[in-house]
Amino acid sequence: MVRVLPVIVIAALLIYALADCVMTPRDRVPRGLPKGLWIILILVPVVGPLAWLFMSRMTGSAPYQRGRQGSWNPTSPSNNPRGGIFGRKAKPVAPDDDETFLADLDWQARKAHYERQRRQREAEEEARKKKQREERRRQAEAGEDDESDTSAS
Repeated sequence: MVRVLPVIVIAALLIYALADCVMTPRDRVPRGLPKGLWIILILVPVVGPLAWLFMSRMTGSAPYQRGRQGSWNPTSPSNNPRGGIFGRKAKPVAPDDDETFLADLDWQARKAHYERQRRQREAEEEARKKKQREERRRQAEAGEDDESDTSAS
């Protein structure tokens, strides 16, 4: 039993690290190696799973970010024709660089504009109806005054 226990622990560690790596989204894989190489590295007993567990839990394991503009960095995603280091797509740094964020802002601005136009049309329609009701009331009062004048004479 004592000889089997380390084998079971190593197998459990390998299975856990492999499942964790497979379930991790591509953009959350620790930097330096693509997901496929991490999977291969995890298959190396003891060292691979421990390397994955250590690197994936580090706080700085976020995906590569675009560097400063104008500075040349060979690992910068902007200098790689495939979109990022090891084929990884570059992520926007600021919200105003994110196309979906900008599209959402545009949609919100258009929605607010059309909502203002709708409220203005409704207010104009309500004012027009109120004016028509007032005009009908005046005509009705004027008609009653004419009838009372003719019946009094």
